[in-house]
Amino acid sequence: MSTNKFKLNGLHCPSCIKVSKSRIGNIPGVKEVNIKDIGGETEVVADREISADEIQESLKDTGYTVEK
Repeated sequence: MSTNKFKLNGLHCPSCIKVSKSRIGNIPGVKEVNIKDIGGETEVVADREISADEIQESLKDTGYTVEK
């Protein structure tokens, strides 16, 4: 298992967090997504390394971005 940490920008409410968790959770290999709060601290547990580009791609059309 691999734990990957990211910072998401653009999260403003619990709904933003829910949408982000759902989208990231659909990336192949992702087992768990934890977003601390609207500050965007995100931890992704997966059976492989997940890149910031993969996270960004999963969030396309949402307005949320990943700090690299």
